[in-house]
Amino acid sequence: MRRSLRSLLLLSLAALALAAREQRAGYACKDRSAAHGWRNLGPARPDRTLTLEIALKQSNFEGLHEQLMLRSDPESTLYGQHLSQAEVEGLIHPEEETRASVLQWLADHGLGEEVLRWSSAGDWAFVTVTVELANRLLDTEYSIWHKDGHTILRSGAYSIPHELFAHIDTIQPTTDFSIMRKHGAVPMTDEDVSALDLSTASSEWGTCNTTVTIDCLQKLYKTEGYFPRAVEVNHLGVAAYLGDDANLDDLNEFLSLQRPEAVGHANFTTVLISNGTNPQTNLSGTTESALDIQFTTGLTWPTHITFYETGGTRPHLFDAANMTGSANFLDWVTYVSSLPDDQLPSTFSTSYGSEEVTVPIDYAQRVCAGLAALTARGVSLMYSSGDSGVGYANASFCVDPNNLSQKMFLPNFPASCPYITSVGGTQNIPNEVAVTRFASGGGFSNFFGRPSYQDKAVSKYLSWLGSDLTGWYNASGRGFPDVAAQGDRFQIVAPAYLTVKSSNGTKIGLVGGTSASSPTFASVVALLNDVRRSQRKPALGFLNPLLYSRLYLGLNDITVGSSFGCNTTGFPATHGWDPVTGLGTPDFQKLVALMEFL
Repeated sequence: MRRSLRSLLLLSLAALALAAREQRAGYACKDRSAAHGWRNLGPARPDRTLTLEIALKQSNFEGLHEQLMLRSDPESTLYGQHLSQAEVEGLIHPEEETRASVLQWLADHGLGEEVLRWSSAGDWAFVTVTVELANRLLDTEYSIWHKDGHTILRSGAYSIPHELFAHIDTIQPTTDFSIMRKHGAVPMTDEDVSALDLSTASSEWGTCNTTVTIDCLQKLYKTEGYFPRAVEVNHLGVAAYLGDDANLDDLNEFLSLQRPEAVGHANFTTVLISNGTNPQTNLSGTTESALDIQFTTGLTWPTHITFYETGGTRPHLFDAANMTGSANFLDWVTYVSSLPDDQLPSTFSTSYGSEEVTVPIDYAQRVCAGLAALTARGVSLMYSSGDSGVGYANASFCVDPNNLSQKMFLPNFPASCPYITSVGGTQNIPNEVAVTRFASGGGFSNFFGRPSYQDKAVSKYLSWLGSDLTGWYNASGRGFPDVAAQGDRFQIVAPAYLTVKSSNGTKIGLVGGTSASSPTFASVVALLNDVRRSQRKPALGFLNPLLYSRLYLGLNDITVGSSFGCNTTGFPATHGWDPVTGLGTPDFQKLVALMEFL
């Protein structure tokens, strides 16, 4: 819903006023949020419960970063020699002084170590407490906040003892007012289809410009004819949130239409995290997970796929006594990081994100550090770049929440994290352009500086762009997306949603979004990892240093389109890297040839 800038300013001032109340002796404010657009409905009941997520200072993240970059650099003699779980955890496990200081603080409030749950590396502690106790611990006042139909339990600001600043990076949920969003699975209407520009289609591509299928993608990205051989050791993971279910019957219906040789043979393993569910009923199955599971299976079969369903929903109030957790990326990162090396998939796809500006920077940096720890173990992480271009179409939303007079594009997180590979969207086959029915997310992070691996490519783009859009973005920030893939008109099967029936009665429909782009690119990466593993070589792991230094030669450069938004035309695509389609879309055969030298 629209709000005037004046009302947003009043709400922000109210949040700051809450944070400015007199503090307890020995405490200092650790963080505060402008709660952009949220309305404080008043104090939360003291008997409500919540789980505090306490990020203990990691002992040597700089060392982890150094090792990751060294082992991801194709020029290094250590390239591909990924760290083990034990080696990674040895670098980020907190110092004993940090652990002892945090434990003493909690014990002083009646919370013994036996009630804590720890991450595998010991760098996160989780404890369930009442609102009354949380208020005392953090010298704050938890309230119920409301925005656009969402109701959430947050404090707006919190404090901790002075001496703990050296030991704690962040504590949530306090100032995190982000709302996780799906990046796609947007249905196509008859009007959408009739408006398609088919002028670039040729007869050899059939209906690929109106209906994207497995055959279209295999032919476009040149994976047709390749059959995976390292299926015992090369696995692909798909992350899901917000109650998005993947239905096996729907998958088999899809395969009967698009990959008939896999029917009855293809399957996926479901792993439930933080009270996630994945029911297999006639009414289960959602467009998001249908898209992810059906196309990753269709493109990579018989590669083994694991579907990770993390519990939690978008923020809203539940029963009178408690509020269940809202969906967040930390739950998934914590669980997957605990997996032994031989159980960790080599490739992951995630099609969800939040506006970076709504996530506390300390929290975003720690989640991003968790993703870095995964890539250091040889995992390739793909995240969709988002479907709002540079920001909402309405420019009144495109402002700095701490300074409502300052215009600002709205990058997405975790797409902006420099330790993942962000995937933008394209359309048209075979002559790809940036997607137009929605805007492929892209831009520059306000939280993360530009990584060295993309400095040359991004500097070239900014020099070409010149002064256009000055003031809207952080020119020194991490640029995204890194790559792209088809992102619209994907034909899926999902009876719970779609009403269009095929000749055999199966309900099918067309959907789009960078939710389609991420699993598509991830599937190509999974096949590249299959090539590597079948040659007894390690998985590719962190892709970005390799992509920007060598593998860009195996990508199709996309030069047409723009990431519009905020009542602007956004960033335009051009030759080389751009914040619309990154370095381009994959050519499997060229990429395989380039990998021979690794």
